[in-house]
Amino acid sequence: MFKKIGALLVTILGGLLLVYSATRSLDFIMLTLPPDRQILAYFGLAALDGGLIAWILAYLYGSRGGWQRAISILMVLVDLVGAVAMFTLDTLYQTGKSGMTTALTPDEIQSAVLALSGVIALNIAATVAHHLTDPEKLKEQAEEEAFAKVEDATLKQISQNADTLAAQVAPMLAADWMQNSRARYLANLGTGIIPTIDATAKDAPALPVVKKSGDFLCLHCGKPVTGDRLYCSTVCERAALEKHKNYTDHRLAELDGGQPQPANGSPLMGLLAGVSLPWVNGNGNGRKMYFDLSVPKFAKGDGAPARPFDPGAKSQSTGDAQTQPAEN
Repeated sequence: MFKKIGALLVTILGGLLLVYSATRSLDFIMLTLPPDRQILAYFGLAALDGGLIAWILAYLYGSRGGWQRAISILMVLVDLVGAVAMFTLDTLYQTGKSGMTTALTPDEIQSAVLALSGVIALNIAATVAHHLTDPEKLKEQAEEEAFAKVEDATLKQISQNADTLAAQVAPMLAADWMQNSRARYLANLGTGIIPTIDATAKDAPALPVVKKSGDFLCLHCGKPVTGDRLYCSTVCERAALEKHKNYTDHRLAELDGGQPQPANGSPLMGLLAGVSLPWVNGNGNGRKMYFDLSVPKFAKGDGAPARPFDPGAKSQSTGDAQTQPAEN
C-alpha cells in the first residue's frame, strides 16, 4: 500500500511541477505573438510540456518496434530539455525586466526563440517518422515491393517470350497469307481483276462493262479473241503454260514439236478445272461462263475446242438454256 502511495505522490509532484513549467513556457511563447493571436501560444505549448507527456505515453503504450521506441524516447529527452529551457528563459526575462537580475540581451532572446522553433520542428518531424515506422505499415510496404518485383519480372519475361513466339508464329502466318493470296490470284487468272484482301461484298466495286468485238477475251493478256479460242496467239498460250508449267508440260511438248496447233490450245489441266470465270458478253450483260477444264472438248470434225459452256445463254435454234456438252 505504501508503494502505491509513494508512486501516487511522485505522480502528483510531477504534475504540479509541469503545471508551473507550462505556465512559464506559455508566458514566454506569448511574448513572441501579437496581441490578437495570443491563443496560439497554447498550441505551441504542445511541443514542450504537452509533448513531454505525449511522448512518455507513446513510449510506454503506443510504440511498437525498434524505430518507434527509439523515436519516442528521443523526443522525451528533447521535450524535457525544451520545457526546462523555456521556463528558465521566461524566469530570467521576467526577473531582468523587474530589475532583480540582468536583463536578457536581444541576441539571447533571439537564440531562445530559435530554440523554441527548433523544438517545435523536431516534434513535427518525430510525429511523421513515428507513423512511417509503424511495423504494420513497414510490412505492407515490404509486401508491395515484393509484388512489384514479381510483376516487373513477369512483364520482362512476357516481352522475351513475345519475341520467341513471334519468331515461331510469323513464318506460319506469312505462309498462310501467301497461300490465300495465291488462291485469290489464281481464281481471277485471265479476268483482269486484281483480287482484294478481306474485301466484303459491300466494299468490292462492281465489275466494269467492257465492249468488245467477240464474246471472249484472251485468258493471258485480256485482248479480244475470235471464234471460240481461249488465247489470242500461241505466244500468250505459251506464256500461260510456262506460268503453270507443272500442270502443262504435255502442252509445251506439243508446241515444241513444231506441229501447228490452234491458238486456244489445251486447257490448264487440273489447275483451273471447274473454275468459273466472270465475263461480259457483247451486249454488256455480266454473267459467268463455266469451263470444264479437266478434259478437252472438241467440236465435231474441226479439231478446235468447243465453245465454253454458258448456263445462262439461250440456244439460237430452240431458245432453251444451253446444256453442257457430254463427255466424249
